Amino acid sequence: MRLPLVLARSVEPRRLVLSRTARRAALQAALSTPVAITRRKLYTMGTPTRIEIGADETGLLGMKQTPEVAAKLSSLLQEDLEIVHHLLALYGTGATAENIQRGYDKNKTYQIKRNEQGTKALNALRENYDEATKEFFGRGRYYGDFLRFYQGEIEELGYQEVVLKYLLGNEQNFRRLFAGLLHPYLQLMYGLEWEQPCLVAEGLAQTSIHRDNYGELFAQVDEKAKANPARAQRHLADLYDTIGTEYPHLVAESKWEDGDGSQAAVLDRIPDQVADYLAANIRVSPDNLDEQIDAMVHASAYFAAAHHNNLSPAFVWLKSQDWIPKAAKMRLLEWKMRTGILTFLSRGSPRFDLDALRRYVPNDIRTGKADKMVATPEELLPRLHAIPDDGHVIKVARAFLLAQQVSKKYLEQSPRPSWIRFADDETWLKAHYALLDSVEGPDVDSGKEPRWVRSAGFDSAWENVPKV
Repeated sequence: MRLPLVLARSVEPRRLVLSRTARRAALQAALSTPVAITRRKLYTMGTPTRIEIGADETGLLGMKQTPEVAAKLSSLLQEDLEIVHHLLALYGTGATAENIQRGYDKNKTYQIKRNEQGTKALNALRENYDEATKEFFGRGRYYGDFLRFYQGEIEELGYQEVVLKYLLGNEQNFRRLFAGLLHPYLQLMYGLEWEQPCLVAEGLAQTSIHRDNYGELFAQVDEKAKANPARAQRHLADLYDTIGTEYPHLVAESKWEDGDGSQAAVLDRIPDQVADYLAANIRVSPDNLDEQIDAMVHASAYFAAAHHNNLSPAFVWLKSQDWIPKAAKMRLLEWKMRTGILTFLSRGSPRFDLDALRRYVPNDIRTGKADKMVATPEELLPRLHAIPDDGHVIKVARAFLLAQQVSKKYLEQSPRPSWIRFADDETWLKAHYALLDSVEGPDVDSGKEPRWVRSAGFDSAWENVPKV
């Protein structure tokens, strides 16, 4: 089995045009209130310019690590911040120092040079951020300048306040967070989960240089949603399962010939119809927000779209963050669900077949390598750590593990929530086996067989994939 790779904001901005000194005074005054005090969290080991991760800081899964592996990770991340996704996902799933070094060596060659324009650009951001970003937002040449700016702000204010002010409280920046196949948010996710100010600064800088791909469309969706009475809440898994029968004209609009730009192509051709669908079907309620997040995390694993699934840990983390306003959490979840639907449509709306997964016989058993499956998905992690890829494999596995954890408590409810798709441990385990079998082996390593099926809803995507 080949795992499909279907690659595909409630706080209004305050327009600050004060001097840097005046802005500092205003923000410090705001921080003097009791509510603001609870928001701030001082970093301990890492700083805005240095990464230092301890053996007990292994992320949401809480895997055990050693000081030696922690030291190896910290040194490699400090040497090249761009491979953070891969290395932290390896570390957070219990990989060895050798695994982490191999992951770094495999991917260091494709890193690009950091661009920055120097003192003039940095000073412009410091003196009047809102005015400077009219020119700087969405332009990669200013990445280094944004990075230095956010590092300086974090040094003075702490990373939590900087995220609240420059991301969740800045509309133009927020609208860029989900761009670039979610990469800005992915980068930010790891910095926040591991409480590393340096990585938070990098995630914010990546956000600032990406395009605003969704802002205009989602503003239109917001207006349509306000104009129509609220419908019964629908979960993401339900939408994935029903969009083809309920809205066949949306599914039919995506074409294989659109290529990697298919999402933009669909939006260019039928933006109003897409906006109507999103407004009518995706609503986030302030009630039971944690369950709505868990339902999205579960659906993302069900969808198995690499980037959308791999971003799910950010929302598992989000549930416990009291310093982030509920309205901001709701908007983040809403945008995550909207972009998930857009990616699903653009990749040909692949059909889900849970029965095929339940019937799946892993390669180990088919080939006689083993007479039964392992007891838990964690036992497969060492083999996944050894896969020579760009990091997607272990990120998918980590997201699967977290999705299984957050879903478990709902299996005991009666009636069981309608959004549950993976209803037992064996189905989750087979999902891990399907992942492993799709990425392991000499034919895959040599390129004879594809490691991932891209745009899996189209027949053409499966032409070079062996049948099992």
